[in-house]
Amino acid sequence: MEALGLGVNQVLILNLLHSFWNAFWFFVRQSFKWSRSGYSEATRITPLFHSEAERVNTIYGFSDMGWRLSPANWHRNLATLWYLEQMLSTIDYTTFVRVMEPGCQNFSRLPAIDRYMSFRGWQGSILGVELDAYVPVKNFYSLYDHAQYYRSLVTSETTFEAADFFKMQNPVDLILCFYPFVSQEPALAWGLPAHFAGADKWINAFLKNLQPNGFILVVHQGDWEEKDFDKARGLHPLRLIKRQELTCPFFKTKYPARFSLYQKIESSE
Repeated sequence: MEALGLGVNQVLILNLLHSFWNAFWFFVRQSFKWSRSGYSEATRITPLFHSEAERVNTIYGFSDMGWRLSPANWHRNLATLWYLEQMLSTIDYTTFVRVMEPGCQNFSRLPAIDRYMSFRGWQGSILGVELDAYVPVKNFYSLYDHAQYYRSLVTSETTFEAADFFKMQNPVDLILCFYPFVSQEPALAWGLPAHFAGADKWINAFLKNLQPNGFILVVHQGDWEEKDFDKARGLHPLRLIKRQELTCPFFKTKYPARFSLYQKIESSE
């Protein structure tokens, strides 16, 4: 904005107007709830593989998904498996584990999450939550339609909810959250009103939706988002277990992917 010669007040006004515009169309989408059946993906395998992608594909037996996922989504899921491998290897579950992915968009990471749980021997359920689930995307299928397709590919107990995570209270054992909107700019760019962004809102929602001693894996796009999240985390009962910037050798991201694993500290009260 500064490059355009706009002052601070002008930027604030433009963001406010952008937020109002997004709020109107968000209301329309929520009212109409666009959905239609029949979504599926290209059924072809991308033949050229990085050696690390080949390793992940082999270990987790993911070749079958090459016939059911688009090449882009297949590699994205392989990268998700690689990320989970790096960050969750030190935790384990011996009983039924409930997993939640808030802000899951079209739930396209579900096959990787399901396969990782199976590989670790975790029996459980997976819940995807998306606020703007009825936004129409390619060929006028909504994110909701995409999610139903990915759910059909896995054997785990799964649920997809079009809901406001900030208002939910459904404690689970493990939360996986990729790129939460800790500032208003990404939310506005995604087509949401500005009030659906904020690190403090995510912190409070995480705490409401996590069992005592449960874990959260949060991914930020760059250290600037991580710093905003840490500032909001303050004295909240979230203990940092592990933090790392991960560069997947076969899957590139626009911004550095910053991963943090937290544990909710059980209250002594």
